[in-house]
Formats: sequence, structure tokens, C-alpha cells
Amino acid sequence: MLSVSDTGCGMSEEFVARHLFRPFSTTKTGGIGIGLFQSRRIVEAHRGKIEVQSQRGQDRRFGSSCRQGLNDARRTENRAC
Repeated sequence: MLSVSDTGCGMSEEFVARHLFRPFSTTKTGGIGIGLFQSRRIVEAHRGKIEVQSQRGQDRRFGSSCRQGLNDARRTENRAC
């Protein structure tokens, strides 16, 4: 599992559920709102998921796991050789 955290201001449960992974939705000046949307699609393509732990006023933590998908990809690579 890959885990990333920061010391930002945190996010409400509502924001995570409704806005966090929506494409072209951003709270950053000059942002385009595609990063987490695209990251989620890549991880899900490998049968993984991104988990988010955050509370308003506290740090954020993102975890990503795609072990099963990576194992499947290795088996496919080995067969092609």
C-alpha cells in the first residue's frame, strides 16, 4: 500500500464524497481539477482503490492499493516472453 499525507487544512466528508474525484472540479487557483480523477482511474484500472482519510481542520491521508492488478499484469508479461 502506498500512503501519502500532508499537513493541509483537511476536507469535510461531504467534500470528499461529492467533489474530490470529480473531473475539472478544483479549489486551487490555476488548477484544472484532473489530478485525483485521473489517479483514481489509473488505480481502478489495476483493480485497486484510493482511500481518503480526512477531517476538516486536520491533515489528509491518501492510500492506494492495487496489488492484485499488478500481480495479474506480471503474469501476462511472463506469458508474452
